[in-house]
Amino acid sequence: MTANRLSIEMWSALWRRLGAAELALWLHDFVYDPRAKDNEARSAAYAARILHAGGLPSHVAERVTALIMVTRHLSPPDDPDAQYVVDADLAILGGAPAEFDRYARQVRQEYAFLSEAEWREGRTRVLRAFLDRPRIYLTREFLRFEGPARANLERSLRHLAAP
Repeated sequence: MTANRLSIEMWSALWRRLGAAELALWLHDFVYDPRAKDNEARSAAYAARILHAGGLPSHVAERVTALIMVTRHLSPPDDPDAQYVVDADLAILGGAPAEFDRYARQVRQEYAFLSEAEWREGRTRVLRAFLDRPRIYLTREFLRFEGPARANLERSLRHLAAP
């Protein structure tokens, strides 16, 4: 059996067990290039290809790809499954301070091609956008992370503003 065929069978089996939201979480960062602006679209296209190849109905692939696209975080979604996907994608923001700080360092490494000034400006804009929302997390399951996430984001913003 080829690796490609094994992958198709694996995703087909996962769909039967998990559902669209979980598959979207597995696949939403399949394509990740910090210089690109279309990572979610490319990940969604990949998801559609393997789900179709795995024999899943078109409506399943369409649902998974739509859920992947909400991880662009352009605006908080209304759909409960999309809210779950977005909240799970943002879970690290509400992690323990040491865990969040490790994540922040890793993100900086991913964007090492940016100057320090470009990094600080861009990262500040991203983090501020999350803090400016009335709520970062939209589902009951993730609300417990709201306070820690806000504390982590504020601490990170202070660090970014420091000389």
